[in-house]
Amino acid sequence: MHWCLNGAFQDPLRWKWITVNPLDQAEPPTYSMPKPWDCYAPTDSTATLKQNWSAPR
Repeated sequence: MHWCLNGAFQDPLRWKWITVNPLDQAEPPTYSMPKPWDCYAPTDSTATLKQNWSAPR
């Protein structure tokens, strides 16, 4: 949300409709990258692919 609003305030600031971007004074939220994880074991993935590959279309 912060990045969206910050971007929305950049144009009016550049066009001099406003003198200050209020979000420059706000602290953006922290963001941490999620840890990658395997959603399926290799055997589960293989079984799912085989089942879907042989399904009628």
